[in-house]
Amino acid sequence: MDLNHLLNLLKAAALTAFLGLAGCGGEGGGNAGGGDRDWGEFGREGDIVLGDMDAPVSVVEYASVTCGHCAQFHVFTYPFLKAEYIDTGLVRYTMRELPTPPTNMARLGFMIARCVPEDRYYNFIDALMRTQAQWAFDRDPNARLAALARLAAQAGLSRNDFDACRLDQAGLDRINEATAASQAAGVQSTPTFFINGEIAEGTMGWEQFEPLLIAQLPEDLRPDGALEPADTVEAE
Repeated sequence: MDLNHLLNLLKAAALTAFLGLAGCGGEGGGNAGGGDRDWGEFGREGDIVLGDMDAPVSVVEYASVTCGHCAQFHVFTYPFLKAEYIDTGLVRYTMRELPTPPTNMARLGFMIARCVPEDRYYNFIDALMRTQAQWAFDRDPNARLAALARLAAQAGLSRNDFDACRLDQAGLDRINEATAASQAAGVQSTPTFFINGEIAEGTMGWEQFEPLLIAQLPEDLRPDGALEPADTVEAE
């Protein structure tokens, strides 16, 4: 692990500690409730899906690219989810936008993510999560914009396209519509997950997250020695 990568991991952890233990608050309130929330049909318009659409488990993550808890999940847990469940055909995954403070930067980050080539979308989201301190929280607005432009360039977006994207009203409208849809689903904090419609909230390590996936798998697809559903820990 190189020094820059280690520093980014430490910054993500520091942001998580700063923002608290449960999750990052969204913009305004949603509907209270649990597993009966209308979490939205998987693969709805606007979803960018990873994995086999016929996978037995669907994971919808409501997240913000400025949420420290989301960064912690994407740095420490998501790689296992992708390698062991998405890439192996057991999970189909999508992330939906719910901007958290600083919401102006979260909206901008999501707008740029929607402008990079779609096959690089989740790589760009990963880069945003890992470098929040530079592009979202730097005190200098010019430094924030420059850092975001550099990330976009690495994802294949020219500076002209970057500037057009960040000023695109249709792009902003789309993010605002996604935010409203997230709130309509009753999501109040990020990250929030719906795993085959069952809700789990807050950042989780792999040892906490994997049993929630296993509980939704058909018995013949569960790994050897896996916990039975009754033995798993339910997320409040």
